Amino acid sequence: MISALFRRIGWIIRRALGLRPRSAPEELWRLRYLRRAKPAVPGAVVWAGAPLYYAHGPAVHDQLNEIIVRGVYDFVSDSPSPRILDCGAHVGVGILRWRQLFPNADITAFEADPSIASRLQRNLAARGDTQTKVIAAAAWVADGTVKFCPTGTDNGHISEIAKDSVPARNLVSYCAEPVDLLKLDIEGAEERVLLHLHETGALPAIRRLVCEWHEWTAQAPSLHAILARLVSAGFVYRLAGAGCLGNDPSPAFPNLGWPGNHIMLYAWQPSASRHP
Repeated sequence: MISALFRRIGWIIRRALGLRPRSAPEELWRLRYLRRAKPAVPGAVVWAGAPLYYAHGPAVHDQLNEIIVRGVYDFVSDSPSPRILDCGAHVGVGILRWRQLFPNADITAFEADPSIASRLQRNLAARGDTQTKVIAAAAWVADGTVKFCPTGTDNGHISEIAKDSVPARNLVSYCAEPVDLLKLDIEGAEERVLLHLHETGALPAIRRLVCEWHEWTAQAPSLHAILARLVSAGFVYRLAGAGCLGNDPSPAFPNLGWPGNHIMLYAWQPSASRHP
């Protein structure tokens, strides 16, 4: 606690002197005002010497903290150019992190919200990233279009009752070659997509999976069915707590958010691990 206090005092002095941040935590600390920014108000900040265009201040602050500072999408790879499918890329914070770890990574980014996909492309261009392939479409179970509800933040989602439609791409088409990392953060569509990968026999092509599992239902959850399919395809998995979704109290536990689940799911083929 004391060391953290002295560290922040040092950051304050460095900022007053106009010195650049020396670390990602210091850089994030300087952007802490984003946590109180108005919802769905776009803007831009400087991150690592280049502009970072965002759609929602609190969301991009959370992403920088989780992805850059905490490293929730970090993975180990023997290849200097791992193949990554980033489904739900948002404004590209995950890509920024992977480019730090693997400058020559082969990254394909899917972003369904057209306005956010535009910011993603601007962020990549600001960093001279011409390697990443951006697909302004939803990662889905078929080619075509899907009904999509944009929210202006980081939780736009596929919805049968939405007024707008966006392009959709069959994710299986991108799994003909081995995938070193599949990242899924598609706001509730994870179950449909993972089931489709299983049913088409595409799961074994995926060496590592990190999935933000969103489940908004008062009924019995279905995550167990996905886990069983991953195990049958040879995966090892671990779950990390990410919180509960909803502002209502659970009918059984009054301090538990209801009715949604938000869980971090990590899975990998044993051959993709450095340890047995």
